[in-house]
Amino acid sequence: MTDAGKRPTRRRLLASLGATAAIGATGCLGTRSEHNPTNGECPEYDPVEPATTDWRGVLGPATNTGAVAAEAVPEGDLAIDWTVPVETYVGHHVPVVADGTVYVHDMDDELSAVDAETGERMWTRPLTDPEPAPAVGGGTLVVVTNAATHAFDAATGDRRWKREDLDGGIFGASPIVAGDTVYVQSGVATHALALSTGETRWRAATGFPSDSTPAVDGDTVYAAGDDTYVRALDTADGTERWRAKTSARIDCNVSVVEGTVLVGTGAGTVLGFDAETGEERWRYRLEPRRAGGERRPRQPETIATDGSRVYVAADDRLVTLALADGTRCWDNRNYAGGYASGIAVGAGTVFVRTRDDSGGAMTVLDAATGNTRQELAGDERQRFDIGPSVAGGGVYFAGRSAVVRLS
Repeated sequence: MTDAGKRPTRRRLLASLGATAAIGATGCLGTRSEHNPTNGECPEYDPVEPATTDWRGVLGPATNTGAVAAEAVPEGDLAIDWTVPVETYVGHHVPVVADGTVYVHDMDDELSAVDAETGERMWTRPLTDPEPAPAVGGGTLVVVTNAATHAFDAATGDRRWKREDLDGGIFGASPIVAGDTVYVQSGVATHALALSTGETRWRAATGFPSDSTPAVDGDTVYAAGDDTYVRALDTADGTERWRAKTSARIDCNVSVVEGTVLVGTGAGTVLGFDAETGEERWRYRLEPRRAGGERRPRQPETIATDGSRVYVAADDRLVTLALADGTRCWDNRNYAGGYASGIAVGAGTVFVRTRDDSGGAMTVLDAATGNTRQELAGDERQRFDIGPSVAGGGVYFAGRSAVVRLS
């Protein structure tokens, strides 16, 4: 591992952005409800059962829904199964879980694979400055650093290829693996690479850089970015099928479900587009925040969906909308966002990071009502700063110096 004196500025920066004060002793904190129902009528909760039981990218499947099948979701109250130390000052991005293995990296110089059941470290590889969450598919793990895009054998950690012309940033888009292709946002383009070799299959210009993680559904890639556009691209050759303009830059991930493409803009607007035509179906404006006597947009950081509700996370609240028409259903004002905290949903349950009296907790919410089912705090090592991921009957978080599995 990197010694404590190496790259101190980088670690202190990330600590200030992603870490919070020490959290109290592990334990159930009760069932406090912090949701705020809308006065309007929210459609009946009727989620779509996803097929995936793994968490192969930053928001699970290539569609970026943050949703997993019911069989992947643990039942009952959660408790910590294991904790694996990662000896760096700051933690790492959301754990990626596939085929019984958890893939994590710190922010400095290490990439690791951990057995999902036992917490045993399977392999570790040196890797300088890994940035966003990795992605895994077809036996290949793809990691973007601040200097290149790398591919490793997921089982052994052996390097398969490296692209020094495609790099990323700390808050940049994560790679997406779909079939035999990996999609990377780098520079001013969306790049489609052969998963086996890293060879470029096509490149689609975006005009401006993009920190928005694209979504892939069937034969279409949905990408967005700083140029304020949402694009539908053919997975075969990158041909643009449609383009829709929004009112502000898009940093939040793209998500797609049931023929609807979801994005959130820097102006605080959440939009639903028809996936086939690009026609706008609905829009919802998040309540602005008040800062220094001014009203400023509350910006979406993460969007997830279970096919019935759209879960929109800003840094200080979780707002839930109806997928059908954008009606607000409930919100949780205890939500605690961060540079790598997010949303996971499955079996009518939402897993998020929230604030408590000690600084932070892992909270389980009822997807239909927003009511709190369980709240669990961590200690200095077992922090719930980064995540969650849900896969194979476990919930995974990372923190300042460890990866944690709960079930």
